[in-house]
Amino acid sequence: MIVAMAVAFGAADLDGRPADPLRFNTGFAEGRPSVLVFLALFLTALSCAALDTARLARRTAPEDPGLRHAARYFGVSMVICFGYVVCNAPAVVLASLGSHALDGMGVLGSLFGAVATVLTGYGVTGAAVGAWLRERRDVRTLRPLWRLAVKDVDAGLALDPGGTGLCLTNVRFTLHRRVVEIPDGMRVLRAWPSAGAAEAVGRHVEAAVPPLPAAERQAVVTAAVLRDAGLRLRAARAHAARTRQERPVPPAAPVVRPPGDDTAASDERARLLLLAAHLDHPLVASALRELLAGDTGPRGTSGDRTVVS
Repeated sequence: MIVAMAVAFGAADLDGRPADPLRFNTGFAEGRPSVLVFLALFLTALSCAALDTARLARRTAPEDPGLRHAARYFGVSMVICFGYVVCNAPAVVLASLGSHALDGMGVLGSLFGAVATVLTGYGVTGAAVGAWLRERRDVRTLRPLWRLAVKDVDAGLALDPGGTGLCLTNVRFTLHRRVVEIPDGMRVLRAWPSAGAAEAVGRHVEAAVPPLPAAERQAVVTAAVLRDAGLRLRAARAHAARTRQERPVPPAAPVVRPPGDDTAASDERARLLLLAAHLDHPLVASALRELLAGDTGPRGTSGDRTVVS
């Protein structure tokens, strides 16, 4: 088909008339058999390709919502593209017979082609752009949790200790690094919460009205424990600096895994995003106030106990 179109176009005599891109089909159809052959092949091929692609896009149902959205728009663009053929085919036939009464319809077909081009571009790139925007949003959402669990705990856990990241490029790589680094920092913080931290925040969560869903309850408990651990680690470092200790000494207590520590790798991103969104939850703030009010001993000493459930 492509070879036949190229031969027909090359054999056509296109001299002697002004070239108007929007009226090429009707302007050169009269008295030029080669142009008619070219246009017949072109419109036939475009019809078959557009309609078949629209049919396939309609039948395609990817699991990813972004891909489903993109496939739907891609199929719609192909139907609109067929409007180019609907407008141009009768205009070309009439022009080849010497009448240009439908030349305006052929120009209208170009509008269908332009709209289809825009929608095709969106259909092809929409899923990728949407994923990039979601990943960029998630990097921003995880930033406070990353500071708490990684930057303020041990900068050596981070590939980029500065934590600036790139806003326009390497967004997916930055997000993946955050999802890997934050659990590492959370494991370091396991040893630092005050005694009964999880139980204290658990009481606040159980008393919440209306009751929180299970995932949110877990996020609130974990957020309160992590923030409490971060405060106590910071205080222990200050105490170690004052007493000229080489490093802060964590409380002598068994370390228990925090809620959600056994989350599957495929679900880790969603868990961390939910956790990051609850760092400043009112229940977390009230639990921290209770823990600080009940703390009578120096932080970072062996009198503390780690209880994480």
